[in-house]
Amino acid sequence: MIELQKVSKIFDTGFNQVHALSEVNLKLSQGEFVAIKGPSGSGKSTMMNIIGLLDRPTQGKYILANNDVSTMNDKTRSKIRGKVFGFVFQSYNLIPRLSAVRQVEMPLIYRKDKDRRKKSIIALSKIGLGERIFHSPVELSGGEQQRVSIARALVGEPKIILADEPTGALDTKTGEEIIGIFKNLSEEGITVIIITHDNSVARNATRIIEMKDGMVV
Repeated sequence: MIELQKVSKIFDTGFNQVHALSEVNLKLSQGEFVAIKGPSGSGKSTMMNIIGLLDRPTQGKYILANNDVSTMNDKTRSKIRGKVFGFVFQSYNLIPRLSAVRQVEMPLIYRKDKDRRKKSIIALSKIGLGERIFHSPVELSGGEQQRVSIARALVGEPKIILADEPTGALDTKTGEEIIGIFKNLSEEGITVIIITHDNSVARNATRIIEMKDGMVV
C-alpha cells in the first residue's frame, strides 16, 4: 500500500541545509495500525507530510498503491490526497460557528456531494456523536471536538487516516477513547498512522516505528 524507498527531505534555510529525513525505507500494508514515534525534530511530522502528499521528498521514491506519486504533478497528487487520505490534528481545526454536522460536511461540499448531510450524520453517529450533531465547538468537550475531526476525516471514505498527535490536548481517559476509535477503524480495513511522542499512545498500535534524527531506528 505505502512504500518509501530511500526517501530524504532536505530543507534549505538559506544559511544551511537541514536533513529532516535521511534515506528512509518503509513499507505499510492496508489495515495496519501504525505509530510513528520519536522526539521533536526526529522527522516524524515530515514523514507524515510526505506520506499524506502534503510535501515531496528531495530524494527517493514514494510508491502508493503501486504508483510512484513522488513524480506526479500537483493537480494529480491533490486528487489522490482527497480520495485516499483523511487527516486528524491535535488542534481539531474546527470552525467556531459551524455545527458538528456542518464541520463534517465541509470536505463533501468541495466534491459537490448531494448526499453530504446523510453521510455526515452517519459518520458522526459512527464515532458516538449522533445526538450532538447540531452542537458548535464551544458546546463540545475536547474529546467530542476531536471526534468531530475524526468524523470529518472519515466522511470521504479514505483508505488511510493520518493523525498527528491526536490525543495531545486530551486527558488520559478521553485519549484512550480516541485511540479505541482508531483501533476499530483499523479492524475495518482502514490504514491508521498516528504520529506521537507518547509511549502510552504508541503501545496501542499493532506496529511502532521509532524515529531519531531523520532516520528509522
